Amino acid sequence: MAEVGWAVSALGWITSPVATRLLREGLEFIGFNESERLQDLETRIIPRMAQLMEQADRIPPGQRAPLEQWATKLRSAFYDAEDILDVADYHRLEKQVINMKNFLV
Repeated sequence: MAEVGWAVSALGWITSPVATRLLREGLEFIGFNESERLQDLETRIIPRMAQLMEQADRIPPGQRAPLEQWATKLRSAFYDAEDILDVADYHRLEKQVINMKNFLV
């Protein structure tokens, strides 16, 4: 039974990069440019979200209640966007390291 689990794990390990590459190439084929989207997220969307959070924090506590649910969702979306950028940076750096290894070999 352990052999089956090991085989499934190995198959997932092998197919995951293939599926990721196919998805990326498919998105590029239909015109989805992830670097432009990420740059837009970093340079335009996240700064605007930060400004909105700052403005929400300046509202006096007595008047903040109607906006509290919205502000909570905004903070969550802001942190999710930052996480997306962190993951993209990680993958970019990982790709650079792999390319350097290939170049040095």
